[in-house]
Amino acid sequence: MAGAFERVAIFGAGLSGQAAKRLAIERGMKVCIFDEGGQGDEANFDQQSLHAFDAFIFSPGFAMQHPWRVLAEGVTKPCYSELGFAAQYWRGQLLGVTGTNGKTTLTSLLCAGLEGAGHVAVAAGNIGSPLSDAVLGAVNRSDAYAVCEISSFQAELSEGLRLDGLIWINFAEDHLDRYANLADYFAAKQRLCSCLAPDAPCVLGASVVAFDPAVADISHCTLVAQATEPVEGLEPHSPFYQSPQSENFALAASLWRALDLPLEALISRANTLQLAAHRLRQVEVWGEVSFWDDSKATNFHAALAAMDALNEQKVPVFWIGGGSP
Repeated sequence: MAGAFERVAIFGAGLSGQAAKRLAIERGMKVCIFDEGGQGDEANFDQQSLHAFDAFIFSPGFAMQHPWRVLAEGVTKPCYSELGFAAQYWRGQLLGVTGTNGKTTLTSLLCAGLEGAGHVAVAAGNIGSPLSDAVLGAVNRSDAYAVCEISSFQAELSEGLRLDGLIWINFAEDHLDRYANLADYFAAKQRLCSCLAPDAPCVLGASVVAFDPAVADISHCTLVAQATEPVEGLEPHSPFYQSPQSENFALAASLWRALDLPLEALISRANTLQLAAHRLRQVEVWGEVSFWDDSKATNFHAALAAMDALNEQKVPVFWIGGGSP
């Protein structure tokens, strides 16, 4: 059990590392942060360091091939992500959202919908708020929900993570600077399926099943959501009324029904939710030309989804790309 640890090593002195440190100290553990940039307690970790700790907590930036992670995973002591470490102390329900694209939007919608249904809810994880901080806050109660955006980096170390529901939105080429191939990238995300509590619903997007049809057999509770016509009650101004967000809403609605939550609350919040910045939003009009900002589309899958959505307007589309070569 995590509570039995006396000394833990935390790797990375950034946002998640510092949050894990606060939680570990609050739980009575002694902590040492290892950070290559010199921002932690130590800048070097070697074979001799292993014996001084009961468990290891890694920030998302530490890939599987990193020497420190190879050392830690080479012994029988637990290796956690910040998310998995914190999950052991979360008292309420824990929902996960993963996928190549659309995670932040869907996490925000689910959290808003839960609040609209009268529940206490908090968004955490890759969305920018470590789960450790939620655990330390007043929101950590048995009747609360934590909706966690989970990247493949966080999913690699699934120790301690137990999910009461999961949405895997989509799957497409990405992060091949970290993974040797698409199969390895897929496998990292698929680890979350083994974290599901008994009878917990798992909703899969069509592109996930298209990459590996066997993933649909992971549980008798697995649901494969398909794109549908706009749901009754969704208003035309809602960001979820048309593609690509209409497909994301179908996934959310599938999980919602499986959790026996009132769909009206989800629809109501979908009609009022404002998408985070740089997510396919019209920012200017000049004459008959409209300008759209979709700069969060940092891979081909996201960019193509935006192009498809704008092509539905039956007008010429000019794409302006940029960034590092």
